Amino acid sequence: MEYDMEFGTFGVDDDAVLVSVKDGALAGKLEKAKDEQVKARKVLVNKMVKEWEEAVFKHVDMASDLSRVEGFNRFFEDCIVCHNCMDQCPVCYCNECFFESQTFRYEGDKMMLWAKNRGGLQMPTDKAMFHLGRMAHMVLTCVYCGMCSQACPAGIDVSAVFGFTSFQVFREFGASASVNLSTPLPQAVYREDELEPR
Repeated sequence: MEYDMEFGTFGVDDDAVLVSVKDGALAGKLEKAKDEQVKARKVLVNKMVKEWEEAVFKHVDMASDLSRVEGFNRFFEDCIVCHNCMDQCPVCYCNECFFESQTFRYEGDKMMLWAKNRGGLQMPTDKAMFHLGRMAHMVLTCVYCGMCSQACPAGIDVSAVFGFTSFQVFREFGASASVNLSTPLPQAVYREDELEPR
């Protein structure tokens, strides 16, 4: 344990918080939260969720643009495919990432041949494949933390796209990016009526 006290909410009931303390003297000073404190916290959490939803929905206008190839490519046109967004993502889970595999380790002579054939060094199809591939993996675990946007040297608001898409998918499937480990992710469960309007 690196800190004097650690708090955890992952994998526990909604109202529970795990507390770990470094020494017993500090543990003796802890007390259970009062009912009014719990209520006040719920109000604050609900306010934060509302603000988060508003932040996500401010990007609603870009959804129709991004659903077209031209709009998607335009949004990511400044991307240099440096993988910073992927490297900084706290929920990126693959042990062996396809985008870090030999498939994407291009040798210089291959790059120059492709550039000659395509008329330039920019490889937009590779860029789109990278972001769409990541989105397919991350859309169900994205918590809209913004780390990908902060890590982007080109200043692309990656989290706007991933967060908004995640929110839409969860709304469609009636799920949420949850800390409840017993709730299966939507892609692991098939329901015949899953695409019917709710």
